[in-house]
Amino acid sequence: MADPLWNVVTARMGDAGWAALRLTNAERDSLRALASAVTSDPYREFSSFRAAAREGWLCLLSRTRVAVGEFAGGVSARPELYIENLPCPADLPPTPVHAGEHRPTCDTLGEYVMTVFSCGLGCPISYLDQRDGRIFHDVYPTYENAGAVSSHSSRVGLGFHTEMFFHPAPPDYVMLHCLRSDPRQMAGTWVAAAADIELSLCPRDRMTLRQPRFALDLAHLHGRYRHRGNPIQETDPRPVIPVLADQRSTGFRFEPALMTPLDAQAEHSMCLAEQAAERCAARGKLREGGLLLIDNRRAAHARTAFPARFDGADRWLRRMMLARSASPASDVVRYRHNLELIDPWRATGAVLQEVSYPLRSGR
Repeated sequence: MADPLWNVVTARMGDAGWAALRLTNAERDSLRALASAVTSDPYREFSSFRAAAREGWLCLLSRTRVAVGEFAGGVSARPELYIENLPCPADLPPTPVHAGEHRPTCDTLGEYVMTVFSCGLGCPISYLDQRDGRIFHDVYPTYENAGAVSSHSSRVGLGFHTEMFFHPAPPDYVMLHCLRSDPRQMAGTWVAAAADIELSLCPRDRMTLRQPRFALDLAHLHGRYRHRGNPIQETDPRPVIPVLADQRSTGFRFEPALMTPLDAQAEHSMCLAEQAAERCAARGKLREGGLLLIDNRRAAHARTAFPARFDGADRWLRRMMLARSASPASDVVRYRHNLELIDPWRATGAVLQEVSYPLRSGR
């Protein structure tokens, strides 16, 4: 049975833009004023920082909170929401240039804005292998990763994927906040609704994508993930899952570069799904201060290539991953620090098989 989150058909084709919500100037100014009064450190005192951010959430207009709530509940027409006219951090330092670098800004306005909207979405997640467990992830291009398939790349794009597709407990939402846009405004972010992808396919391909015929390439992940205490090897068993499934099962998992179809029909269906994602995606560009919310349960997203100079003036985003919560304004943070992957997948009831890896490079 199709996931109820996908019941709203969006049918966007070509160059349609993101769903957007523009705050009033009064909302923007209230957020700036409230942020300036917060004394908690968002990196060391997140609990009290988030408590202070709840006041910012409550100061927003009802129509803003309703729009975010509909998005969070999966009933909005689109699986993304771009929030505009937010207060922008002043006097930004240069964009970081080395992977793993965390560079504080001159104030915590950016973190405050993200945390305010987390109060309407869910609970921020700390994944140990993502920026050493930090809640706020700095995303920027680096010279050493320019041509890699990485969030730090620039010369190559990032193909359509769902965030943390390989993890037994991926985020429900992804938040991208633009601190500094790329100077030439060439970095595009595309969001493809799972419902649109599925409706673009014939019944046979839909059925194939809903069957466990896709092995996860866990041995090709960048990171410290383990199997029973050791680095994951190509000889280890692999979870074999469907691409499309309801939330009671594995959910929507999409990453053609790191999933191995078990047979020719599965490979064909995956290829057509990737082509459908490109055709039906809503496309946009993050501007300074803009906040893009993506529903990871019902959308895949991609990023185009863009020129980078590695001189401190490049694109700089902050990312947050969140879990759906019955009381999003009350929860503080969820820790997902287990680096073991295969046995937790086994615990979900997923099929595990020994499947040969293709001769290709992964993410």
